[in-house]
This record gives sequence, C-alpha cells and structure tokens, in this order.
Amino acid sequence: MLVSEQKVQFYDCDPMGVVWHGNYLRFMEIARTELLGKIGYDFSAIREGDGVDLPIIESSMKYLRPLHAGDDFQVVLLIRECEVRLSFDYFIGRGETLCCLGNTVQCAVSRRTGELEFAMPEHFAECIRKASESEELRVRPYGCFRGRMVRRRA
Repeated sequence: MLVSEQKVQFYDCDPMGVVWHGNYLRFMEIARTELLGKIGYDFSAIREGDGVDLPIIESSMKYLRPLHAGDDFQVVLLIRECEVRLSFDYFIGRGETLCCLGNTVQCAVSRRTGELEFAMPEHFAECIRKASESEELRVRPYGCFRGRMVRRRA
C-alpha cells in the first residue's frame, strides 16, 4: 500500500469549482508513478528491461464527495493483483472524508510481438515483494482508508 499526498490545483477544477472528474485518473496515475519510484522500478525498466508495455485495460471510479481547489488530499493505493494482471484500488480523500473510489487494471504486452503476456514480469513482482518486506510499502488491511475499513460495492 502507498499513500500519495497531493494538492488540488486551480486548473484541476471545472467552472463549478470542483475537481473535473477526469482529473481523478491523473491523481491515480501520480500515485502509481510514486509506487514505481518507491520500489525502484520505473517505466524505462518496464519498457527496456522487461520488454513490455503495461497499458490500462480497465478503469472505474465512483465519486462520493467533491474535492475543491486548494484541498490537500491523499490517494491510498492498494495492490489487488500482481500476477496475470496488475490491478490497483484507489481510495481518494481529504482528512477523514472519502471522496472517490477507483480501480485500474493493466496487462503486460510484449513490445517485440505486440501479444498479451499472461504474467507480470518476474522482476516487477520481485521489486514489490522486496519493498513490502523492507517496509517501503505500508501494509494495512485490504480496503482500509486512513485506518478505517471501507466496503466496496459491486
């Protein structure tokens, strides 16, 4: 699990003064990029070292409360799966208020053949294991936002 501390910028908001819905995907991308940095594995390692791309093949969001310009907020990123697919759940909130639930799913695609790989690169999975053992990633109960449990509805 990773907690990404972020701040809503004026340009993130629509004319009504709330964060435009599409920017939540960018907030999630920032958290995923921070995760890669924490585990010592970046996009060049994925593309050049492992020879794969990891495109997002699914994404979903459920908006609960708005974020506004100037809000400090957290993106709690939880790794749901890192085997055949790479799946993350996101809990976006400010203070104790949960604002948005999200999920992304990625798959590995060979850069050489363009074909779907049916496993995440072993080096990537090993970096996640090492980071969790060395406490680079915090471990919390699954579905936890700021210490309290959150139930996802289907």
